[in-house]
Amino acid sequence: MESTRAYVTQARADGTEVLITDALLPFIPSLVAWGHDEPTIARVIDDLETAVAPCQVTVIYLRDDPEAALRRAIEREGPQWEDWYLTKLRHSPGTASVHDLPSAAAHLRHESDLTHRLLAATPWNVITVNVTNRTPAQTETTTRHQLTTHLTNHRATPPAPPQP
Repeated sequence: MESTRAYVTQARADGTEVLITDALLPFIPSLVAWGHDEPTIARVIDDLETAVAPCQVTVIYLRDDPEAALRRAIEREGPQWEDWYLTKLRHSPGTASVHDLPSAAAHLRHESDLTHRLLAATPWNVITVNVTNRTPAQTETTTRHQLTTHLTNHRATPPAPPQP
Protein backbone atom coordinates (compact mmCIF):
# COMPACT_ATOMS: atom_id res chain seq x y z
CA MET A 1 0.00 0.00 0.00
CA GLU A 2 2.96 2.29 0.52
CA SER A 3 3.61 2.56 -3.23
CA THR A 4 -0.07 3.45 -3.81
CA ARG A 5 0.03 6.05 -1.04
CA ALA A 6 3.26 7.53 -2.45
CA TYR A 7 1.81 7.63 -5.98
CA VAL A 8 -1.33 9.46 -4.84
CA THR A 9 0.62 11.82 -2.56
CA GLN A 10 3.02 12.77 -5.36
CA ALA A 11 0.21 13.25 -7.87
CA ARG A 12 -1.65 15.55 -5.47
CA ALA A 13 1.55 17.49 -4.74
CA ASP A 14 2.03 17.90 -8.50
CA GLY A 15 -1.50 19.32 -8.79
CA THR A 16 -2.85 16.36 -10.72
CA GLU A 17 -6.63 16.32 -10.51
CA VAL A 18 -7.38 13.04 -12.28
CA LEU A 19 -5.44 9.80 -12.01
CA ILE A 20 -6.25 6.90 -14.28
CA THR A 21 -4.96 3.45 -13.48
CA ASP A 22 -5.57 0.27 -15.42
CA ALA A 23 -6.63 -1.69 -12.36
CA LEU A 24 -7.08 -0.55 -8.80
CA LEU A 25 -8.13 -3.99 -7.58
CA PRO A 26 -6.23 -6.48 -9.75
CA PHE A 27 -5.18 -8.42 -6.70
CA ILE A 28 -8.63 -9.76 -5.71
CA PRO A 29 -8.35 -12.79 -8.04
CA SER A 30 -4.83 -13.43 -6.73
CA LEU A 31 -5.91 -13.18 -3.10
CA VAL A 32 -8.78 -15.59 -3.79
CA ALA A 33 -6.45 -18.00 -5.59
CA TRP A 34 -3.98 -17.86 -2.70
CA GLY A 35 -6.80 -18.96 -0.40
CA HIS A 36 -7.60 -15.73 1.45
CA ASP A 37 -11.15 -15.36 2.74
CA GLU A 38 -13.51 -12.43 2.21
CA PRO A 39 -12.79 -10.68 5.55
CA THR A 40 -9.05 -10.75 4.82
CA ILE A 41 -9.57 -9.33 1.33
CA ALA A 42 -11.93 -6.68 2.78
CA ARG A 43 -9.13 -5.58 5.14
CA VAL A 44 -6.79 -5.20 2.15
CA ILE A 45 -9.36 -2.98 0.46
CA ASP A 46 -9.79 -0.97 3.68
CA ASP A 47 -6.02 -0.40 3.64
CA LEU A 48 -6.28 0.68 0.00
CA GLU A 49 -9.09 3.12 0.90
CA THR A 50 -6.81 4.67 3.49
CA ALA A 51 -3.91 4.81 1.03
CA VAL A 52 -5.88 6.74 -1.61
CA ALA A 53 -7.72 9.05 0.81
CA PRO A 54 -8.84 11.78 0.44
CA CYS A 55 -9.12 11.20 -3.30
CA GLN A 56 -12.49 10.47 -4.80
CA VAL A 57 -12.27 7.11 -6.56
CA THR A 58 -14.40 6.00 -9.48
CA VAL A 59 -14.06 2.38 -10.52
CA ILE A 60 -15.18 1.26 -13.95
CA TYR A 61 -15.93 -2.42 -13.58
CA LEU A 62 -16.30 -4.39 -16.79
CA ARG A 63 -18.56 -7.36 -16.11
CA ASP A 64 -18.98 -10.26 -18.51
CA ASP A 65 -20.64 -13.65 -18.64
CA PRO A 66 -17.87 -16.02 -17.50
CA GLU A 67 -18.72 -18.72 -20.05
CA ALA A 68 -18.62 -16.20 -22.89
CA ALA A 69 -15.35 -14.72 -21.63
CA LEU A 70 -13.73 -18.15 -21.38
CA ARG A 71 -14.89 -19.10 -24.89
CA ARG A 72 -13.45 -15.86 -26.30
CA ALA A 73 -10.14 -16.48 -24.51
CA ILE A 74 -9.89 -19.98 -25.98
CA GLU A 75 -10.76 -18.68 -29.47
CA ARG A 76 -8.20 -15.89 -29.14
CA GLU A 77 -5.39 -17.84 -27.46
CA GLY A 78 -5.94 -21.31 -28.89
CA PRO A 79 -6.96 -24.63 -27.35
CA GLN A 80 -3.73 -24.94 -25.32
CA TRP A 81 -4.80 -21.90 -23.31
CA GLU A 82 -7.73 -23.82 -21.81
CA ASP A 83 -5.38 -26.49 -20.41
CA TRP A 84 -2.94 -23.87 -19.13
CA TYR A 85 -5.71 -21.86 -17.43
CA LEU A 86 -7.39 -24.85 -15.79
CA THR A 87 -4.03 -26.20 -14.59
CA LYS A 88 -3.12 -22.80 -13.14
CA LEU A 89 -6.38 -22.63 -11.21
CA ARG A 90 -6.18 -26.26 -10.05
CA HIS A 91 -2.77 -25.63 -8.49
CA SER A 92 -3.79 -22.68 -6.31
CA PRO A 93 -5.25 -23.21 -2.82
CA GLY A 94 -8.32 -21.00 -3.32
CA THR A 95 -9.19 -22.38 -6.76
CA ALA A 96 -8.22 -26.03 -6.40
CA SER A 97 -11.86 -27.06 -6.96
CA VAL A 98 -11.70 -25.88 -10.58
CA HIS A 99 -11.41 -28.88 -12.89
CA ASP A 100 -13.19 -27.91 -16.12
CA LEU A 101 -14.68 -24.90 -17.91
CA PRO A 102 -18.04 -25.00 -16.06
CA SER A 103 -16.28 -25.00 -12.68
CA ALA A 104 -13.94 -22.23 -13.91
CA ALA A 105 -16.97 -20.17 -14.95
CA ALA A 106 -18.58 -20.77 -11.53
CA HIS A 107 -15.36 -19.61 -9.87
CA LEU A 108 -15.25 -16.45 -12.02
CA ARG A 109 -18.89 -15.74 -11.15
CA HIS A 110 -18.03 -16.06 -7.44
CA GLU A 111 -15.01 -13.77 -7.90
CA SER A 112 -17.14 -11.17 -9.67
CA ASP A 113 -19.82 -11.28 -6.95
CA LEU A 114 -17.13 -10.97 -4.28
CA THR A 115 -15.61 -7.97 -6.04
CA HIS A 116 -19.02 -6.29 -6.27
CA ARG A 117 -19.72 -6.89 -2.56
CA LEU A 118 -16.35 -5.50 -1.57
CA LEU A 119 -16.69 -2.45 -3.82
CA ALA A 120 -20.19 -1.77 -2.46
CA ALA A 121 -18.68 -1.48 1.03
CA THR A 122 -16.32 1.31 -0.06
CA PRO A 123 -17.10 5.01 -0.43
CA TRP A 124 -16.01 4.75 -4.07
CA ASN A 125 -18.20 5.34 -7.07
CA VAL A 126 -18.64 2.13 -9.06
CA ILE A 127 -19.74 2.18 -12.68
CA THR A 128 -20.51 -1.34 -13.83
CA VAL A 129 -20.51 -1.94 -17.57
CA ASN A 130 -21.93 -5.25 -18.73
CA VAL A 131 -19.85 -6.20 -21.77
CA THR A 132 -21.62 -9.46 -22.58
CA ASN A 133 -22.71 -9.42 -26.23
CA ARG A 134 -21.04 -6.05 -26.84
CA THR A 135 -18.31 -5.43 -29.35
CA PRO A 136 -15.24 -3.51 -28.17
CA ALA A 137 -16.62 -0.39 -29.90
CA GLN A 138 -19.99 -0.78 -28.16
CA THR A 139 -18.22 -1.32 -24.83
CA GLU A 140 -16.21 1.85 -25.35
CA THR A 141 -19.31 3.87 -26.26
CA THR A 142 -21.28 2.56 -23.29
CA THR A 143 -18.40 3.11 -20.88
CA ARG A 144 -17.76 6.62 -22.17
CA HIS A 145 -21.47 7.48 -21.82
CA GLN A 146 -21.74 6.12 -18.26
CA LEU A 147 -18.53 7.82 -17.15
CA THR A 148 -19.50 11.14 -18.74
CA THR A 149 -22.91 11.00 -17.08
CA HIS A 150 -21.31 10.20 -13.74
CA LEU A 151 -18.76 13.00 -14.01
CA THR A 152 -21.40 15.51 -15.13
CA ASN A 153 -23.62 14.61 -12.19
CA HIS A 154 -20.71 14.66 -9.77
CA ARG A 155 -19.53 18.08 -10.86
CA ALA A 156 -23.07 19.45 -10.65
CA THR A 157 -23.39 18.32 -7.05
CA PRO A 158 -21.11 20.11 -4.59
CA PRO A 159 -19.32 17.82 -2.19
CA ALA A 160 -20.87 17.38 1.22
CA PRO A 161 -19.13 19.32 3.98
CA PRO A 162 -16.87 17.26 6.23
CA GLN A 163 -18.57 15.78 9.26
CA PRO A 164 -17.24 16.90 12.66
